Amino acid sequence: MEYSPNYNFEVNYQNGTYILSSNKRNDWVPDGFFDGDGCISNITAIVGENGSGKTTLLDYILYSGIVSKPDKDKKYYDFFIDKFKYREQISVYKDKGRLVCYHNVGNVISIDNIDCIDITKDSKELSNMLINNDGYKNMTKIAITNSLYSKSVVSTHGCLDTITLNPNSINTLKQSFYKKSLGLDNAIYGGFYDIPVIVSEYKSIGDFQNLLDIIYLKYITETDEKSIFENLLNRDLKISFKNVGSFLKDWFEKNNDYEENNDYKSDERNLRSYYETWRHALSNISAEQFVEDITLILYSNLLLEIISCNNSCNNVDKCRIKKFKHKADIANYIENCINIENCINEPKKHSYFRNAFEEIKSYEECLDKCMNNLCLLPKHDLGYDSCKIVKHRSKELSNLFSLIEESMLKSKYSFVLRYINIRGLDLSSGERALLNYFSWLHMIPYFKVIQTDVIESTFDNILLLIDEIDLYCHPSWQQKLLDYLIQEVKFNFKDKHVQIMFTTHSPIVLSDMPKSNIIYLKNQNGKLFIDEKEKHNETFGANIYKLFDDAFFLEKQGQVGEFAKKKIQSLINEVLDVKDKVTDSKNSHQLKQRISLIGEPLIREKLLSMLVKAEYDDRMNLREKKIKLYEERIKQLKGEQ
Repeated sequence: MEYSPNYNFEVNYQNGTYILSSNKRNDWVPDGFFDGDGCISNITAIVGENGSGKTTLLDYILYSGIVSKPDKDKKYYDFFIDKFKYREQISVYKDKGRLVCYHNVGNVISIDNIDCIDITKDSKELSNMLINNDGYKNMTKIAITNSLYSKSVVSTHGCLDTITLNPNSINTLKQSFYKKSLGLDNAIYGGFYDIPVIVSEYKSIGDFQNLLDIIYLKYITETDEKSIFENLLNRDLKISFKNVGSFLKDWFEKNNDYEENNDYKSDERNLRSYYETWRHALSNISAEQFVEDITLILYSNLLLEIISCNNSCNNVDKCRIKKFKHKADIANYIENCINIENCINEPKKHSYFRNAFEEIKSYEECLDKCMNNLCLLPKHDLGYDSCKIVKHRSKELSNLFSLIEESMLKSKYSFVLRYINIRGLDLSSGERALLNYFSWLHMIPYFKVIQTDVIESTFDNILLLIDEIDLYCHPSWQQKLLDYLIQEVKFNFKDKHVQIMFTTHSPIVLSDMPKSNIIYLKNQNGKLFIDEKEKHNETFGANIYKLFDDAFFLEKQGQVGEFAKKKIQSLINEVLDVKDKVTDSKNSHQLKQRISLIGEPLIREKLLSMLVKAEYDDRMNLREKKIKLYEERIKQLKGEQ
C-alpha cells in the first residue's frame, strides 16, 4: 500500500526472494505543499464506506513492525507462524533524503539500490537501531480518536514508541499523572493506605481532561493565531476544592468488610485514628467558614497529611494538635511544623510539605482577588455552591492558568491539583471532540512529565494516525479542521519530521486533499481492495456534492437519505394516482403541503407541476362525465313524454 504521492512501489516474489522496484509518479505533489517550513512531510486521507477497513488499516500501521520469528517448538509453531504471517511487512521510508526499506520477511532485494534492512526481532540491524534510537526505531507512532472502542497503549523505550490517545487511554494517563505528580514514586507515608493513593482513586477522567484543557487554552491566549476555541476564553470559570474528609468517609464505608487478618488492617486502623484526630482538631471551625473561604479546605487537607506523617513517625509531641478556630491558626501550625527542626525529619517529606504549603499560598493569593459565587441557599445547606468566580479574560484567569501549568508541568508533584475542581468548560459533543484532539496533541511534548519511565517524550520522526477526524464536527468546523491541524502539529512538533494519516467520511475535509494523497478503500462482495485513483476525479478544491458521489462511492445511490428517497417515491405514486381517482380539494391541499417539504427544487417543482396537470385533467374528465349524464337524463325525460 502506498502512502506517498511521489512514488510507485512494486514487490514481486521469485524463488524465495522479494524483489522491490520503484519509480517516480507523474501526479506527484511538490515538496512543502502542506507545510513550507518542512515540519510536515506528507498528509494522507483514507476514505471508504463503513466496513471497508479504514480503522483496521490504521491499526495495522500502528502495531506493525518488530516480530519474533516462529517458535521452533512444534507445539507452538502453528500459532506463531500464523501471528508472524499477519505482521509481515515491507515498508519503505525516506530517511535523510534517501529511500530505505525495512522488512521482516526474510530475503528482500531492490533493483533500484534501495537499502533493505531486516527488522525481525533479534536481528543485528534492529539491535543497533534500538541501541542508537536510529533508523526505523527513530519514530513515534501516535494514534488519536474520539472513539470509545479503541485500545490503550503507551509503549516506551526511553522515548515514546507507540501512543494511543482516546477516552480509554486518557484514563490510563490520568492514573500515571496523579501517581507521579502526587509524589508516589516512593510512598511518602509508608503504608498502603496513604492518603494520596486513596484520593487519586477518586480523580475522574474529567478532572484530568480539565487540566489538559486549561494548559491548551493558556497556549491559545499566548499565540497570535486565531483559534476555533476563542469562545472558551469568554467563559467564567468556577474554582472550588474537594474536602479530603469526604473521600476518606466514603472509602472507610466501602472497606468496612475487610477481614481482620488482612495484611493492611493495621494501616487502616492507623488511618482511621489520624482521621478522627483531624476531625477533632477542626471541630471548632464552622461549616460557614469553609463555605466563605474555599482555600481553608486546602489548609485543612494538608493538616491531615501532616497529622498522619507525624503520627507514623512518632513526632506527635513535637507538633501537638489542638483545636483550631480559624484558617490562620491552621496555616501557622503547618508552617511551624515545617520550620521546627526534626518535626518532619526526612528530607523528602520535608520538601514535599514545604512545597505544598507554598503552592497553597500561591493559589490563595490568586483566588482572594476573585469574587465568591452568589448562592441563594443558606450557607449551612449541603447544596450550597461554594466556589470562586474567575472572570474571563481577567488578570486573575491568566494567573490561574500559569499556576496550573506550573503545578502540572513544571513541579515534581502537586498538592493543589489533587483537590482542585474546575467548572465552566461545559462543551457540546463537537467542541469536546475537537478540543480532545488539540489538547491531547499539545500534551505529547510533555509526556515525560506524566510518565515516570520516559526520558524524552518522542523520537525525531512522528507518524500521526487520526481515525474519523471529522467525528462530531459541524460542517463549518470541518472546513477549518485540516488547516488548524497543520498549525497545531507545526507548533507542538517544531523540531520533528511529521507524517499524518487520517480516515474521514467528510467530503468537506476531503476537498483539502489532492487526489494523489487519498487511498480509496472499497468493499465488494465481502472482499476489501484499494480502488484505482485514476477512476476518481480530482478532489482538491472540488465541489463537495461531486465528492459525495465519487470519493464515497454513492454514484448509484444518489445524495438523498434512504428514508427521504422512499417518501419521495411514495409522493410520486400518489400524484400518478390522481389521474385515476377523483381527489377532493382537501386531499389535494395536503398532498401539496407534503411535496413542499422537499428541499431539492428540481424534484419539488416537477412533482407540483405533475399534480396540477393531473388535477386539471381530472376536472376535465369530470365535466365531460356530467355532460353525458345530463344528456342521458334529458333523453329519459323526452321519452316519458
